[in-house]
Amino acid sequence: MTIDSEFASTQSSSPEAIKEVEILCAAFESAWQEGRSPGIREFLLQTQFAPAETVLVELVKLDLYYRARIGELPAMSDYETQFPEYTAT
Repeated sequence: MTIDSEFASTQSSSPEAIKEVEILCAAFESAWQEGRSPGIREFLLQTQFAPAETVLVELVKLDLYYRARIGELPAMSDYETQFPEYTAT
């Protein structure tokens, strides 16, 4: 998994933040590949260096991909309900 080039190219993205996003996304993806349906919040709470909003966006992308592979079609409103603190007003 490579993280979004837009995130990686921003000046505020420290090497630690980029690595953290990569690690969290890889672990999330691994859980899906092992047949589990991982909770996004569990991984989001592990952030220390990367902005939580960035991690959330990357995890939602992966979640959408893997849910589509098993025939689920979650709506963005599902994620907005789960993470209202990150919803734009």
